[in-house]
Amino acid sequence: DESSSNVYASTLLHLAKSSDTKKSPSTGWIQTSSTILHEWCVRSYDFSMARSLQCLLNNHAALPSGALMPAIEASLASLTRSTHLSIQQRDYERAKTSARRACWLASHHGLLFQQAWQLLQLALIDLESSSCAPQSTIERAIPPLLECLSLCEDYFMDPLRAVALSALAKVHLGMGRFRKARSMLNAAMSLVMQHGHLWLQSEACLTLAKCHLAEASWIEGGKPGDLISDRKGILSTTDSGHAIDIMNLRQTALFQLEKSASILEQLDEISRLREVYYLQARVYQSLPHINRNLRKRDEAARKFAQLGIEKQKRISSKVMSIPRFSTESTDSGWWDVIQGVLPTDCDGLRRVVLLKEQRSQQR
Repeated sequence: DESSSNVYASTLLHLAKSSDTKKSPSTGWIQTSSTILHEWCVRSYDFSMARSLQCLLNNHAALPSGALMPAIEASLASLTRSTHLSIQQRDYERAKTSARRACWLASHHGLLFQQAWQLLQLALIDLESSSCAPQSTIERAIPPLLECLSLCEDYFMDPLRAVALSALAKVHLGMGRFRKARSMLNAAMSLVMQHGHLWLQSEACLTLAKCHLAEASWIEGGKPGDLISDRKGILSTTDSGHAIDIMNLRQTALFQLEKSASILEQLDEISRLREVYYLQARVYQSLPHINRNLRKRDEAARKFAQLGIEKQKRISSKVMSIPRFSTESTDSGWWDVIQGVLPTDCDGLRRVVLLKEQRSQQR
């Protein structure tokens, strides 16, 4: 039964199963499987393997016999992979350089969808970099987003426009306009959930949850009424309606956080998962301290701590490593996975998927 809760593993196993084992895999099969594997490695912080796959994919595409797509599209694909890897490594200047090159290339050759997509990437880079820089930097995302939205409206690219609106909502949230952000997200959410990449879907749910939490904090801060939190975590106020509003907002935020976590777990996206678990723990701490809420709080806090350790291990490791499991011995030594080889056959692809899944299951 070749099934997995990880969307990358499921896709790769399906590719392996659908390939004719009696024939050598086609160039398209090799590049497709390697591209999916590269994205998985980037999301899961296997940077060494991601860099190896990036280099080998570029070399493979450069050969006349390995060219799966026209040179322009191949260059755009390479630049996009480079952008994603640099963002995950927090090398935002390099990410911007790659995205700008891709944007110019797409514009120069009249590839309007690719141009709009790369403008969106530039905005996402600014949004990511704003988390570790002064708050004013979030405004840098506005010009590329507006240009992206203009292209989408002129050429009827509705799904991409919805994704750009969800990114613009994140800008509004960062500027304190949580109601404006929530309105944008509610308008765009349907198309994002239907057509957007899973990561973009999870990001929309996470941003919507933050909108609800921002409004709850705004109310609790004394804007509409004077609220107090007692030792048991139960809000009391002269206007009980405000306490109910806050409770409902936090419960709604938890629902969106659960949706975001469910998607991110399929992607092995440990960085965003840590953020979701952190917010879950904080929200459960603010709810009435009954046993169920305390258990949920402790579980979210435990997952947050575990992922922090796992992330640090993956970033500091030069190669992807997993424990060796032996049927003859309970001793679990460590062995390194050979890097730098494209999965050129079904068995090789299955082995790579198995190794990555085993390591993910350690947490």
